Amino acid sequence: MASMERDRSLDLFRGFTILGMVIVNYLADVCWVPAILKHAPDVGITVADFIAPFFVLSMGLTMGASFRRRIAADGTRKTYAHFIRRSLALIGIGAILSAGEQLTGKSSAVFSWGVLQALGSASLLTLAVIRLKPFPRILVALAVFALYQTALSLGAKDIVLHSEHGGLIGCVSWAAMLMLSTAIADLAESAGKSSRAAILYPAIGLILVAAGSALGFAFPISKNRVSPAYALVTAGTGFVLLWMFRILVKRGFRFVPLEWWGENPLALYVGHLMLLGFFALPDLPAWHATAPAWLVCLQLGTIAAILTLTAGLLSKKDIRLTL
Repeated sequence: MASMERDRSLDLFRGFTILGMVIVNYLADVCWVPAILKHAPDVGITVADFIAPFFVLSMGLTMGASFRRRIAADGTRKTYAHFIRRSLALIGIGAILSAGEQLTGKSSAVFSWGVLQALGSASLLTLAVIRLKPFPRILVALAVFALYQTALSLGAKDIVLHSEHGGLIGCVSWAAMLMLSTAIADLAESAGKSSRAAILYPAIGLILVAAGSALGFAFPISKNRVSPAYALVTAGTGFVLLWMFRILVKRGFRFVPLEWWGENPLALYVGHLMLLGFFALPDLPAWHATAPAWLVCLQLGTIAAILTLTAGLLSKKDIRLTL
């Protein structure tokens, strides 16, 4: 199905995020991989901890504009119905994938809550404020962060720590991150192509990183807690990274395979989990957990090659698999 002219920098950002997810998920069970490339057990932050927030940011960058286009074309009722269905579909697909992990023994969690469930629930909560102007929406997001941090301090922390991606309680913080992202994206859209717009993402990104880092002195930066400090630092980093991709695109740089990945992020996310099972599920440590570097590189390269060929084929046929 033909699509409108695409934002190549956004496709690059999405593609980078999916590629990061593939690498992080593959390396998670490889014993000799350094801790900096795996999720921090609690307090602290690693390279791997930035990936999930980039997914949230990717959704937030387009959610507001997409909502307004649908309102203009289909009216309020149909638009809300569409976004509710899409959010529930993300939760449903995530639940199926989580059930598969439990059945295969990949996950031992009593209540499995994956990235797609976190995205879907965050989207549902963000719908409550999506029609607010950007600045009131930012204030709501900051208030939600404050309430969430208060809940953590009052005892919710133990529940969150024993839930994947924060579970049902943690989705409140993911939602605040999504609200904030949609508001900043709408501010950038309203600025158009002015000189102010050119520096909006890096400026706000650096402010968020600074604010999150400062908050981290009082409240821990932690992915497992989905702490507000963690959300601000990672979201801010994402905005700076997106700005860097935009600079590269404006200067004529092309990263076509990564753009392919960004055109169909959901399809490649689901596809990489299926491919990962071939390497991670067999109970043969030498095949994955204790595999030598050459075998790890070969397996990871195989996964990346299959996904790139798939993404390239979908792009050539102008197919976008969306909800």
